[in-house]
Amino acid sequence: MRHPVGPSRRLGLRAHLLALVLAVVVPALLFGVVAVTEVARSHGEASGARLQSTARTVALALDKEVEAYLTTLTALASSPFLDEPDLSAFDTQARQVAQALDTWIVALDESLHQIANTALPKGAPLPQAPSAGPAAQVFATGRPLVSDVFMSRTKRQPIVAVLVPVVRNEKTVKVLAMPLSPGSLARILHGLELSRGSFAVLIDSRRTIITHSRDGPRSSGQPAPAWYADPAASAESHGIVVGITPEGEKVALALQRLSYGNWTVAVAEPLDAYESSWQKPLVGLVLAGLVLLALAAAAALALARRVLRPVEALARHARSVTAGGSVETVPKATIAELETLRKALAEAEIALRDQAEVERTVARAVQDNEIRLRAVLEQMPLGVALVEAPSGRRLLCNAKAFEILGDPPSFANDGIEDVPVGAIHPDGTPYRREEHPIMRAILHGETVDREEMLHRRADGTITQLEISAAPIRDVSGGIVLAVGTFSSIDARKEAEEQHRLLTAELSHRVKNTLAVVQALMVQTLVRSRSLAEFRSVYEGRLHALARAHDLLLRSEWRHIDLVALVQNELALFTRNASRVEITGESVLLGPRQGLALGLVLHELVSNAVRHGALVGATGRIEITWTKEDGHLRLRWRELEGPPVPGSPAEGFGLELIRRSTSYDLGGKAECTFASEGVTWDMMFPL
Repeated sequence: MRHPVGPSRRLGLRAHLLALVLAVVVPALLFGVVAVTEVARSHGEASGARLQSTARTVALALDKEVEAYLTTLTALASSPFLDEPDLSAFDTQARQVAQALDTWIVALDESLHQIANTALPKGAPLPQAPSAGPAAQVFATGRPLVSDVFMSRTKRQPIVAVLVPVVRNEKTVKVLAMPLSPGSLARILHGLELSRGSFAVLIDSRRTIITHSRDGPRSSGQPAPAWYADPAASAESHGIVVGITPEGEKVALALQRLSYGNWTVAVAEPLDAYESSWQKPLVGLVLAGLVLLALAAAAALALARRVLRPVEALARHARSVTAGGSVETVPKATIAELETLRKALAEAEIALRDQAEVERTVARAVQDNEIRLRAVLEQMPLGVALVEAPSGRRLLCNAKAFEILGDPPSFANDGIEDVPVGAIHPDGTPYRREEHPIMRAILHGETVDREEMLHRRADGTITQLEISAAPIRDVSGGIVLAVGTFSSIDARKEAEEQHRLLTAELSHRVKNTLAVVQALMVQTLVRSRSLAEFRSVYEGRLHALARAHDLLLRSEWRHIDLVALVQNELALFTRNASRVEITGESVLLGPRQGLALGLVLHELVSNAVRHGALVGATGRIEITWTKEDGHLRLRWRELEGPPVPGSPAEGFGLELIRRSTSYDLGGKAECTFASEGVTWDMMFPL
């Protein structure tokens, strides 16, 4: 089915072939159809682009001027001389900078009073009245500011100024201001090559003239006329509008908003001059095209049919190849150029199909590799993150990274300087973005091995990490990725702290035990009548102490069961359980109480074996205890042993029992010597 040729298809293949035939046969068709529309459009766009380019060039030059002032003043704000009580050194430095830029610099404190002013002679008194306006805004926001036009109290002339905060410890403590003289800005406008009757003007956000290409600084501070101030205020950033002067003349206005200060540049050109630059050539081309079009139409129509038939076949073939469907065979063309095109299309079809197959193979391989990579990463015991360079955008994280970090941070700043990354130094200060090991690998190619840090998760909990990071480079050596590994060291740190505490506790207990051993040795040696007696008694007491230690070790040094302690001491001296009666509930003693009571029981048992109820075959021992108001009452009673001849001589054993009960157990011990046997009553707090 043949499609009609209409205006909507003139940009299609049919229109281009028809234009080619007509251009070869009769050049008039080219002028009549293509050249007229293209030239009209290009001339119109070129005229608008020229005027807009002028405004953009002026805005760019003014932005660079303002940026230079901001950069200089920001560098000056970091001067250490500003932190000194005496600002004379800063004043000298500021005067050198101001002289180089042919301006002056003012410093203000938080009360908005001037504390330095290079416009005044050195040492001259400064104005006492506080400044208002832009400086107060900088103190409030802590950000640099480019002001609108205001009257300088020092120079008595309208100026604009750049102001930057002096920040110390994240607080704005001072403000530096540097005026931009409208005369210096006017020189940029005077450098333009404007046509007759054209002008350029710079307007601030309050519709006040900053400078004018015709009037220069004389117009600075004057309200801008509404006929160009209104379009400038309503334009969002740039564009071309038509305005009418007070004299009724129409002008074309090119508007361009500056990056700083919310200022607008307006470049005006008389509308007649603006339109004539493209209307005159257009009229001539239209007339010539109409004449030649009539001559070329007949020949073009005759040739179009012959050319379009193979072209349409080629077009259908190309669409079938692109869609991937069945492809019909294109017959050979009778025109040599179209036959060449047909062969080229056939070769392109083969290449396209081969390329598509290669791309599918590569895509499958990439997908398989990515699946394998993810599978490997998910099996790793460490958290792993891949981060893009230089943006810092997070590309890939395994499940372990989410488990350790909660939500792994992205380092992409999106224009924000201080991006929270969750990392915290051991002293509690947060990492800056560029300090993080992954960003150090991206920015500096640094390899970081097992750096320890704290990390704040999204839920607010803190974990201790060990992180490593390394850059990944392409074949040219450029950094394209960074890989970071994370592992939680909370358990290790807790174990290290537990080890430290246990070591300290062990040292303390060893010292205490050695002190007890030394005291036992000295007192036993003093009270022994022979070396053999010393050895026997001393070894018995050491073994009692060791048995108590064994019971403590079984409970990981937490407590000793009183029943086990009593049975442990008695088992070494008597195997006849009927001779010992133990009555009492289970009581857990602390380590200090258990060791002390173990020595006391050893003395009682050894005395019973040598002198008391366990000397003969019929003696018995009753051991009972009860808990009363947080205290333990313990009785040791010997029965049916040899007669006790009054009170025996005070030996170290009796002294050890009383001293251990009093000092180590915090209680008291009373001994009764009856004819049927000795009785000990002890009471101490639990």
